[in-house]
Amino acid sequence: MNKEYLLTIIVPVYNTAKYVERCINSILNQSLKEIQVIIIDDASSDSSYEIICKFKQFCNVRIIHNSQNIGQGETRNLGLKYVDTKYFCFLDSDDWVDTNTYEYAVSTLEKKSDCTIAVFGIKTEYDNACQSEIRYAYHNNTISNDFAISLLTREYAQDAPISALLGNKVFRSTHHLGNKFSDRFFEDTIYMYKAFLCAGNVSLLSDGYLHYYQRPGSIMHTFSKRYIEDLCDEFIDLRNYLLQNDAPINLNQFYSYFEKCCNSMLKTLFSTEQDVSMQKQYLAYFFNRIFQSFSLNELINYIDLSRIKKVLFL
Repeated sequence: MNKEYLLTIIVPVYNTAKYVERCINSILNQSLKEIQVIIIDDASSDSSYEIICKFKQFCNVRIIHNSQNIGQGETRNLGLKYVDTKYFCFLDSDDWVDTNTYEYAVSTLEKKSDCTIAVFGIKTEYDNACQSEIRYAYHNNTISNDFAISLLTREYAQDAPISALLGNKVFRSTHHLGNKFSDRFFEDTIYMYKAFLCAGNVSLLSDGYLHYYQRPGSIMHTFSKRYIEDLCDEFIDLRNYLLQNDAPINLNQFYSYFEKCCNSMLKTLFSTEQDVSMQKQYLAYFFNRIFQSFSLNELINYIDLSRIKKVLFL
């Protein structure tokens, strides 16, 4: 275990030349100084790699350049191979964090040996700083991992839901280095479910925010059939993972999470695709894939009927 640094931050980079310097500067100016940074350029076609090479002068920065594009999930897996610190986290290259965030998260995990994940707030950011909005905020609290899954999956209404975003979490390496990402969309969604499943307690923090930048043209602002395919395949793999590892399957949580992710995907569809005929084609493909992938009886038993009634009778 590395004794010089406490925290490793993995930053995957792909075509974010306009934003990556802001991201890295927010890391290098943290109040916590025992940080090492793994920056991985995933064969960017813009000037991202040239920009991150400016940071080679810092002894705590390691820069890796992929000769070909392998995707965000596999890039994060590559970064995990270099983690030799007590804690690790991820930060997307178009996002940034408040300057005291990592110090507060790491110090909390140092004090609370029963906690293996620290979660802090999220602000949604646009090009104009005046549009900054608090998306998730917490009071200081320690919760069980099962309750964290309930907050993640939206199993029932609560005052402090947890996002599947990776950037507002710090992980204890002894418990979470074994978790890996797929090469699909929604890879972070399934990663977080597995992470909470094998976690100890989870610490919710009131200090520090991830600034989640809404970048036009990012993968969350486009749509294709691959979104539908990957969503279904990720949840099939999650279910198989639960069965293979003899993990208790809470079908309420599982289908609540699936429903939440479907809602999010459909919002992306309707906000990015304005052609009605294409919307109908995507919807037909979506429902066909669901009925191919999941038990109809289970879907009916565990789906939230109140939401269906709301759609039908509004």
